Amino acid sequence: GVGQQHTEMIKRHGSSMDEKIYSECIETVTAFTNQEHVLLATVGLPARGKSWLSAKIVTYINWLGGKAQVFNAGKFRRNLLEAQKSGRSEFFDAENAGKRDEIAKMCLDEAVKWLQKPGNIVAVFDATNTTPRRRKIIRETVKQSRARINLIFLESICTDEKVLEQNFLNKVRNSPDFKGLKEEDALIDLKKRISKYERVYRTVSDDEGGSYIKIQDLANKVTVKGIYGSIALGIVNLLMSCHNGTRPIVLLRAANSTSKDLEPLRESAFQQWNSLEDVLIVEGAQADQTTGSLGPYADSTTPPSVAKHMASANSPLRVPKVPSDSFPRAGIRMPIALSTSYATVTDEGKKFIKKLKDMTKNEEWAKDPAVFTSTLPRSIETAKAFLNPSNVQNQSQQWSALNVLDTGICHGMPVSEIKKKLPEEYRLWKRDPFRYRFPGGESYMDLCHRLSSVVLELERTRKPVVVVSHLSTLQALYSYFRAIPVDRAPSVDIKRHTVLILTPNQYGWKERRIGVKGIE
Repeated sequence: GVGQQHTEMIKRHGSSMDEKIYSECIETVTAFTNQEHVLLATVGLPARGKSWLSAKIVTYINWLGGKAQVFNAGKFRRNLLEAQKSGRSEFFDAENAGKRDEIAKMCLDEAVKWLQKPGNIVAVFDATNTTPRRRKIIRETVKQSRARINLIFLESICTDEKVLEQNFLNKVRNSPDFKGLKEEDALIDLKKRISKYERVYRTVSDDEGGSYIKIQDLANKVTVKGIYGSIALGIVNLLMSCHNGTRPIVLLRAANSTSKDLEPLRESAFQQWNSLEDVLIVEGAQADQTTGSLGPYADSTTPPSVAKHMASANSPLRVPKVPSDSFPRAGIRMPIALSTSYATVTDEGKKFIKKLKDMTKNEEWAKDPAVFTSTLPRSIETAKAFLNPSNVQNQSQQWSALNVLDTGICHGMPVSEIKKKLPEEYRLWKRDPFRYRFPGGESYMDLCHRLSSVVLELERTRKPVVVVSHLSTLQALYSYFRAIPVDRAPSVDIKRHTVLILTPNQYGWKERRIGVKGIE
């Protein structure tokens, strides 16, 4: 089908885009078009998780198809000055405050300059910014830029001693500032640096004016002021979901299912699509004259088969034609994808589910996990390998957001056929596989946006989670957790009959793959 061949095509041709193509892509109307530009300036003592939070935010925005970047003052300092000197506690004495301010200002200027370039959405100025004086400099710099920038201070406070000790260890073991020092000497030096910051540290207050997000012990307590706009509110939702638990997230493709001849439905869809020259037709939208409700299942809670629905539906809803450059190509949806919604698991698929249950029964994460599935029967059936029959209602969740990528009139078409019958669509698809929107369907970028609620729930959950879904959706989820550039999502290798286990660590997620043997 087109989803699998989409992956193969990207592997062959690559996903990098030259400047000309990228400039064309960012002109495409997306969820980030005409949005405010956001500058997040972190606030907090060293080893309080500021860089961890910064990386989370940037990964999330990039995954949604925006452009975000971290500007770390510590890295900027080490590029200008030798780390073994500028990273020691002596450099953080009061007499060096001017030099530190100068370096931080250079880093801030880079962030503001970057944020004014087309397509760039969120910049994170990752520094301590512990004094009202430093934060005033940041506000004045943004004001002088005369750019439409929404400045938000992001303060991270940690009061948990056990977490702090672990943060200290992670910092001295991984930061170039402490290279060459014994661990105990590095810890002493780090604590000296922190004590110097503590003498001048003032938390962000309402008196300073402006917007802020204040986080204490991650999502334990979150305070916000002056947060407006979809991007800023989306960041708050993400931050309220994050925690430092070690629970694994398991990704698994649904078992093999029966196939169906789609040609009759596709011919009908092609006719509908071609009719857009004269009128925009939304097929299957039947109005209930009594209640005024609108939708393909307005009169029934049980979805009919696609063929029956198409035969019995009222006349298509006809609306005046609008210029193609002012209406999204996905404004009309084709019912082809629905035709495979009720495909049942094959005998080989049932064999896989049984082997899967036997193979994972001794895994710690498989003893009582939360189980997320799509609404498709093959996904629900596969998930039974992890469900306790007496606790299914409390253990499992069905998400329509986890349903397969809707490829519209191209659903089930081989790439060679798309190239032959729809050469212009093939060219657009090959040029930008992430933002390309299938006729009557959706793009990978659309898919990531509908999966955002799933991602937040996965971040929020504190017990092991098994996600049973489909190639396209799992590619998108895997790209988020592994911080893979989003335009490479369609090329991510998610093998069938393989359990993919992601476990969080300090700098992202590590993975382990277990293949189910004896299945073709």
